[in-house]
This record gives sequence, structure tokens and C-alpha cells, in this order.
Amino acid sequence: IEATKWESATVTLLDDRIAPYVQQVCGRDPYAGKVVTGGIVTVKDSAWLMSWTFNRQPHFKAQPEGQLVGWIYGLYPERPGD
Repeated sequence: IEATKWESATVTLLDDRIAPYVQQVCGRDPYAGKVVTGGIVTVKDSAWLMSWTFNRQPHFKAQPEGQLVGWIYGLYPERPGD
């Protein structure tokens, strides 16, 4: 896949609304203190070819309990998002 540019960001989930979806996709409890996604998860039908990952939590030493920190990126940010 040849991408001309890409965008990335970190995301901090401040509550548990998204965590069940992460667990459904990965089959792992994101709050367990173990590997969460096991690598990058790519949304193949996304116009941006968006990908995301959550590593072992807490990601930062002083990260408050109940928060998840992850990384997201898209390969085609010039396309309309979907």
C-alpha cells in the first residue's frame, strides 16, 4: 500500500464506553495489565485505512486507574472519513 501521507495521534479513554469494543475485537480485557491488542488492528473498510493499538496498560507509570492510552493512525487523511 502506497500512502502519500499519514496522520497519527495518541488517544486517552477517560471512561469505559469504548473498552468493551476493544475487548470484543481483541478477545482480551484491556484493564488486565497484560497485552491488549497484540499488535496493530486495521479497519480494512475504512477510507483512511485507519489502524489502532492499545498496549499493556497502564501505558504510563502515573496513568490513573480506569484510563486506557492507545495509538491511532490513518494512511489516507486527504480522503473523506467514514
